[in-house]
Amino acid sequence: PKFKDITFYAHNLGRFDAPFIIKALSLFNETPEGLEAPYYFDTITRNKVILKLTVKRKVNDKVRRINIHDSVGILPRSLRDLCLDYKIENTKAYFPYEFAISDNLFYIGNTPNINYFTDIPKEIYKSLER
Repeated sequence: PKFKDITFYAHNLGRFDAPFIIKALSLFNETPEGLEAPYYFDTITRNKVILKLTVKRKVNDKVRRINIHDSVGILPRSLRDLCLDYKIENTKAYFPYEFAISDNLFYIGNTPNINYFTDIPKEIYKSLER
C-alpha cells in the first residue's frame, strides 16, 4: 500500500529488466501460492520494446498494482554517460554481459576476458584484471 500511485523507473526496462521480471513472476505463478493469487501483467510497447510494465496481484481482496516505466525514453543515454553528465560520484561500472549466462551466474574467479565486455576501454579493463 505504501507504493500506491507511485511510478518506478528502470533504465532500459524493455530491453533488459522487464523480461527478467516477467519470467520470475511467471515462474512464481506456477507455484501453489501463485496459482491461488497470480501476478498479471499489462504492457505498453513500441517496436516490440516494453515502455511501461504494470504488474497486478490481488492481495487481501484488493488489486495491488505497480507501474514501472522505461527511463530511456526520457533520458536516451547510457547510465554511465548520465552519471558523467550529472557528475555522480559512483558511476555505473562496466559489466561482462556476454559472460552472464546460466552456467556462470555464481562464478568466482579471475576477471572474464575483455571480449565479454562491451565498449570497455583497455585501460579500464586492465584496472579490473585480477
